[in-house]
Amino acid sequence: MPKFSKEKKPEKAQKNSISQALVDDYKEYVGEIGKGEIGRLEFAADENMAGGRKALVEAGVQLRRWVKVRKPRDADNVLLVERITKQEFDAARAKAAARGAKLKGQPRPKAKAKAKPKAKKRK
Repeated sequence: MPKFSKEKKPEKAQKNSISQALVDDYKEYVGEIGKGEIGRLEFAADENMAGGRKALVEAGVQLRRWVKVRKPRDADNVLLVERITKQEFDAARAKAAARGAKLKGQPRPKAKAKAKPKAKKRK
């Protein structure tokens, strides 16, 4: 007779999830960047730049220091990290969401419209 045992089913990791340990490693880099400064991170060939980019943004959000991460055209293994304002961060995030929706063939997310004051009627 075969031996039977029960095990818990492991939870599926989200597609875009980043481990908190990785985010904690990048918090140090984000914390060192001051206003008007750009940080430069050089990755080895075997390191994951896409994961590093996501971890940098998440570390900035957790520290409440909004950052823009970009890759220069002249280097394959370098990321530049720049501190930006919360408004710039929100605008960039909305633009990225709209671009992602467009690529997936979904309707673009609508921007939050500011309420216009109603004009008074003249008698």
